[in-house]
Amino acid sequence: MYKGNSKNGLIRIYVFENDIDAHIAHDVLADNGVESTMSNQLMSTILPLDFSSMGGVSLWVFECDATRAVHILREHGWNCAMVD
Repeated sequence: MYKGNSKNGLIRIYVFENDIDAHIAHDVLADNGVESTMSNQLMSTILPLDFSSMGGVSLWVFECDATRAVHILREHGWNCAMVD
């Protein structure tokens, strides 16, 4: 099980440079029955050119789904891991 950066029982599993990729990953997880949420997506719309320096768009899942979510996203080309 992942340790570290958690918020209300959620684990951040990936940080995207833009909200488009974050939404695609969110939809991939939803299609596979894993609930997720994102943070900072508004900032990537307001500051699209240099948003990566602001922390990117974080993708969060419930702790109990973290291992499965990481596995699903890796199968779809994202090399995700628990973000510290």
